[in-house]
Amino acid sequence: MSLKLNDYNAMAACALPSHDRQAYRDEDAWICCPDPKPHLQIEAMYSLTDFTQENGATCIVPGSHRWPRKRKAKPKEVIQAEMCAGSAVYYLGRTLHGGGANNTVDNRRGMFLGFVVGWLRTEENTFLSVPIEHVYDMPMRAQELLGYKSHAGIGVVNVGNPMALLEQRND
Repeated sequence: MSLKLNDYNAMAACALPSHDRQAYRDEDAWICCPDPKPHLQIEAMYSLTDFTQENGATCIVPGSHRWPRKRKAKPKEVIQAEMCAGSAVYYLGRTLHGGGANNTVDNRRGMFLGFVVGWLRTEENTFLSVPIEHVYDMPMRAQELLGYKSHAGIGVVNVGNPMALLEQRND
């Protein structure tokens, strides 16, 4: 199976020229748990082009996953993940981060990959964004990570494990 990055635009991140700096915590999408809450997500940003200070390399605030939600970062606490194409930076979903300002004429491209605990709904609905005809040929572990494995009764389809949808093709 061969997939192009353009097939799944929601998984790609692009900082266009004049793109402003951002700052957020991805776990703020889930307000279900009061602070302090368990870690819900781990993420990776893969650089598809070189990430530099000039083109807005991802900004990370190390240690911010331990801070109260309202605490703001001081400029000296922010680092930029400058890296060559093909590198990655990993962080917890509670970590304060964001794309830097792109002050060049070139696009900065990256690919985001995040994993959440099994009882949370993912940010992207992979059942709709990854066509099932591609999923059939994926290794079982990749199918499970896309959501085709129920978790303690959560994520079922017709009161059953979604893997049954993939097994029907083989029948």
